[in-house]
Amino acid sequence: MLSVSGAPVGSQTLSSLLDSEILAVGTVACSISQLASPLRSPSESSYNSFMRTLYGSDFIYGSLVHQAIFRRKSRANSNNAAQPTKDRTNQLLVKTCAFVHTSLFDKKNEQLCYAELFSPTSSGGFNISTCSLAAREVITGKVRPPLRRALHQLHPFSTSLSAEPATSGVQVVFRARFHRSQSDESCSAKVMNARLWKLAMGMCKLEKLVDTAQRAQGLSRSCMNHTIAGGPRNSRCIVCTRTMFHIFMMRSCCRCELCSYNVCHACCSSQRVAIYNRHVAPLLVCARCHESLDRDEFDSQLRAIKPISEGRNGLFL
Repeated sequence: MLSVSGAPVGSQTLSSLLDSEILAVGTVACSISQLASPLRSPSESSYNSFMRTLYGSDFIYGSLVHQAIFRRKSRANSNNAAQPTKDRTNQLLVKTCAFVHTSLFDKKNEQLCYAELFSPTSSGGFNISTCSLAAREVITGKVRPPLRRALHQLHPFSTSLSAEPATSGVQVVFRARFHRSQSDESCSAKVMNARLWKLAMGMCKLEKLVDTAQRAQGLSRSCMNHTIAGGPRNSRCIVCTRTMFHIFMMRSCCRCELCSYNVCHACCSSQRVAIYNRHVAPLLVCARCHESLDRDEFDSQLRAIKPISEGRNGLFL
């Protein structure tokens, strides 16, 4: 059970000019490995899965832009030279994600670009440190340019999550801080503080995250294939974040045939995709997957086909 508290950093008279910080502390009834496995999110699908578990419909979609893994060895006991070394693997990720607006009157959704460092500790636990990035520092994985101005860019802020083994499970300390003194006015303090509070409240669902991950590992292959075939049931476009279901009408939408997410028709197009470098098929591809295909980041078995000329039989050469 985690408890959450937050306040401006500094005296109350200067709270409007100083940074804001929120803190969540508690114990999760699980092991270190059970908690670390879903939080590391080495793939984009696992990243979206655990974010949706923590934040529900408030979370729209997230992208894994860059990943780097580096290892360093440390001795368990520095006084004993013969002591075997421990392999400590650090992981650096660059991610983006989008959230639904927190205010009923402000309809601008929120976008977050950040770098995340996962590092094990010598005591058997781990730390996860994140630092937000300006939108101009991230090239891919963001919302489409025509609607970029209609978003709140969550910047600058930082978070840290510390997990250490305890007698009753895992002791978790989560801190999130809005660096108001360094703000570039891309996001107001009111919006940022509301988002920090929601991020901390999501940490209270870590036990649910562990249970969901364990159930997913216990599913049979047939059940997993059936779940994947149904596809995600997102109610907002993962490209432009607009809702596709209004009170009186439904926005025209389709399902991307690569990621299986629902997108509006304006963010989806028909593309010729080569599969296994042999078969070329026309597929409905969302703008995010199209961007990944152009950068050869989607799958080694898939690549986009750009027609150069048309032959006599109507075939693209």
